[in-house]
Amino acid sequence: MCAIAGIVNSKNHISESQKLDLEKMNRSLRRRGPDAQGSFCIGKAVLGNCRLSIVDLQTGDQPIINGDYIITYNGELFNYKEIRKNLVKLGFIFKTKSDTEVVLKAYEAWGPKCLDRFDAEFAFAIWDGKNNQLFAARDRTGIKPFFYYLDENDNFVFASEPKAILQYSSYKKAIDLETVADFFLGNCTFAAGTPALNRSFFKNIFALEPGHYLIYEAGELQNVEYWDLPISDEKIEKKNSDTYIRNMRKIVEKSIVTRVPDEVKMGTALSGGLDSSIIAVIAKKYYQSQLTSSSVSFQSNYGNEDYKYAKLLAEKENINLVSPNLNAQGMVNLIDPMIHAMDEPHDSIRQLAMFANYRTLYENKCKVVLTGEGADEFNLGYWYKFPGLLRDKEYTKNADSFKTLWHKRLEYIRNYFAPEFLDDINFDKVINFNIDSYYSRCKSNDPVRKMQYFYGKKFLSFLEHANDRCSMYNSVEGRFPFLANNVINFCLVVPNEENLKNGNEKVVLREAFKDVLPKEIYERRKSPFPASEDMELHKLLSGEFKSNLNQAHDSLWNILNKQFMETLLGKFTSRINELENKYGTGKGGEYLNAWLPISEDVQIRTSHIFAILTFMRWFKINFPAGI
Repeated sequence: MCAIAGIVNSKNHISESQKLDLEKMNRSLRRRGPDAQGSFCIGKAVLGNCRLSIVDLQTGDQPIINGDYIITYNGELFNYKEIRKNLVKLGFIFKTKSDTEVVLKAYEAWGPKCLDRFDAEFAFAIWDGKNNQLFAARDRTGIKPFFYYLDENDNFVFASEPKAILQYSSYKKAIDLETVADFFLGNCTFAAGTPALNRSFFKNIFALEPGHYLIYEAGELQNVEYWDLPISDEKIEKKNSDTYIRNMRKIVEKSIVTRVPDEVKMGTALSGGLDSSIIAVIAKKYYQSQLTSSSVSFQSNYGNEDYKYAKLLAEKENINLVSPNLNAQGMVNLIDPMIHAMDEPHDSIRQLAMFANYRTLYENKCKVVLTGEGADEFNLGYWYKFPGLLRDKEYTKNADSFKTLWHKRLEYIRNYFAPEFLDDINFDKVINFNIDSYYSRCKSNDPVRKMQYFYGKKFLSFLEHANDRCSMYNSVEGRFPFLANNVINFCLVVPNEENLKNGNEKVVLREAFKDVLPKEIYERRKSPFPASEDMELHKLLSGEFKSNLNQAHDSLWNILNKQFMETLLGKFTSRINELENKYGTGKGGEYLNAWLPISEDVQIRTSHIFAILTFMRWFKINFPAGI
């Protein structure tokens, strides 16, 4: 796993100043690839790479050059041995044992069609010097990131993270205001706020969407979708429950085994929930060394459900359980490092714990970490909890009713913003884009499947983004067994009624691994972040919010409405006091985290305060002199 960066000059050879820019871009990404750094310049292109060595530790450095082709690659190709054998049969000769060289020669053999053969997580770019053409691609669901910027002179600049593109001399840092609007609207409407899949928080720095590739040639950019979530109304022969359960066990177990590394130490993220416990148990079965798992042990007077269940499993399976052992202040102290890692604000306190888990696993010498993202999205794991699903199902029957749901929160969210910001933003455009891209595009007419598509596109992207940044900032590679091609394909043909029974979610997955899980974990339902009961964290966030509100640069109030921010803080503080009076000192915090149906009126939540706080911090870090 690595960091990638590059500059393609559509008219002239790469200049000396552009070579220096590439060096600065590489340096900004060192945490993603501390083991080796390299670059190669030829004609109109310069490509860079920072390597985190996982496969072929001795000879896998990048960029890799083969004749007219040069590749910089960030990813893991889990079926690379099979593809390599096919390429050898076609006459290709290999100089290394790395999956990077397999990707390069697969492209030489099959062109963009090579992507259909990959079971992988990746973002890569290949320069074809003969045709003066850049080919770049991103994996199916967007596990690995790819950002780009096209300047006024048709120079194409790309990197794994926006922070690298900020090093490019001609880029003028500015805020993408439409992304800001989308972020806060999503934060107050669904389970998370996140940019559109093709944007970032920085103006004119775009993201290559999941399941897409691009070709840049002679100043022209072509963007092509090669894969989308296979959700449709196509008739598939229905099987009995036991068959679904048996096949789920076989497919998921194989995916986990495939992602266990051969050459470096591995760990798992263990919350004590169903998905992470399945991964830990199966990985332990096939891993040749002592397995290390990390779970947050939150210092609190009110217990920690996640850690309790993680410890139960670790003791049963003889897993080495490590923990960041955070307190409330420790969580707050992670806000700025998270913002630096993610290049953007965020609205989930749970991501701070994710960051701490990856840091702890790095400190325990783990280079690869298996985690459970994707299981909920494709097995209806959110059905009973998340906004827009069971409790809002009357509003998601079609695009018009779904739009009504968005507009129920729009009137409220407009209060967040300064008048000049509202003059510049077309919220109907933001809402219509979300509906068209992540709801109406779904090929199924089933409202449940459409919302599964919505969360499988936008919310999964939010989780993948956080996982990539938290892991790679700590020089650790995350792997996602539930996002393997065949796992996704199988899960999406399981009928809804097989996964939703007797008030339980993810029934097929749950039953598939019942025999290897403790009864307590097999029966455990989805739960909120374990720190939520303790009010101390909420109080500290309130204090941080107030401090940043008072110290913010005046130009911030060209975006946010300061008076309404003060009103929100007052409501949040009052709600904390109300809950403490009702439940006792320090308790009642879970009521500040619970998700509400979108069809109900907005009630103040810690996630709302946290989103604004991280936006204020992001603004201060990136625009200390204002805008």
